Amino acid sequence: MKFFLWLNLMVIAACGMQAQDFHDWKASFKITDEARQPIQGAEATVFYDRMAMPDNSIDPGKITGLTDAAGAFMASHHDRTYGLRFLDVCNGY
Repeated sequence: MKFFLWLNLMVIAACGMQAQDFHDWKASFKITDEARQPIQGAEATVFYDRMAMPDNSIDPGKITGLTDAAGAFMASHHDRTYGLRFLDVCNGY
């Protein structure tokens, strides 16, 4: 099976520092094919690591959905996130 993914990532988050306080973060990206045409219905997941209280242990979370007609997916949250990871699955590419 051929698997191809073209990711354009725009991430706005406090990823490079220890998140001590709650803050808003937003991640948006667009999935396209080899011809840079948008792929609708691709499964997109944003994994995030946040600090749990009271011991500041890692508390992972995720937001999953499908890309829209423009191939876009957006996730946002209000928490103590300090790291983001992305996964996109498109069968047939």
